[in-house]
Amino acid sequence: MRLTRDLVSAGQATERDVAQAETLVETTRASLFVLDTGLKAAIRRLGTLLGDQPEALTVELAVPAPLPVVPPQVPAGLPSELLTRRPDIRRAEAQLAAATARVGQAKADYFPTFSLTGSGGREATGLHQLTLGAANVFSIGPSVSIPVFSGGKIRSNVAVREAQVREGLATYESTVLRAFEETENALTSTTNEQSRLDRLQAVVRSSQTAFDLAHVQYTAGLADFLTVLDAERTLATNLDVLAQSQLAAVNAVISLYKALGGGWHVSP
Repeated sequence: MRLTRDLVSAGQATERDVAQAETLVETTRASLFVLDTGLKAAIRRLGTLLGDQPEALTVELAVPAPLPVVPPQVPAGLPSELLTRRPDIRRAEAQLAAATARVGQAKADYFPTFSLTGSGGREATGLHQLTLGAANVFSIGPSVSIPVFSGGKIRSNVAVREAQVREGLATYESTVLRAFEETENALTSTTNEQSRLDRLQAVVRSSQTAFDLAHVQYTAGLADFLTVLDAERTLATNLDVLAQSQLAAVNAVISLYKALGGGWHVSP
């Protein structure tokens, strides 16, 4: 912007060029506030997730550090058994097993119950009538209780339990399908973002070469400094896109770890 103003003073540029340069300056300044807000919000969120004060990690994370290293490639043929480590699948499986067990319990009510021991006690219509004597009741020897008049109730209970099994099975199948969907999506994102990252690294290298050549031309008097600044701005833009791709690649791997219930292990 300062160079453009100097060109205007020398009659080599117009006020429109100054306005365009000022727009670029203010747009860049405005973006800094958005970045600062996101950075501080992320630091506070990490502190809260760790069960500490929101500002606990401010000093530690104030120092710039590189992003986590992304694995060069995902192992081929990840076994589907890894999905059984997912908490939602394990929960759905346990709920299905419990519902199946309750069906057996409900069907057991069809069968008679046996008692091989005696029992004793007292009976009365009120507490004040519980006295020693004729109110004593005794049962000696084995007894059998047959559910003759409760068959309808038992059938209804069995039907309810069987419906719960079907519901649990549908939930389990849906959970497994969703797990496979999330895994496939995460695999696709990881593969494609890694390929995109490779292309963007090539773009940054080309931008760096263009900036270096522009600087050489300026030093030799073959180009003005605005050409150098334009090449530098292009390089900075491509570096920003590369950084966003690096972040997306890390997030894709994290999503894959979560989809697989904990990632994978590669044998040496």
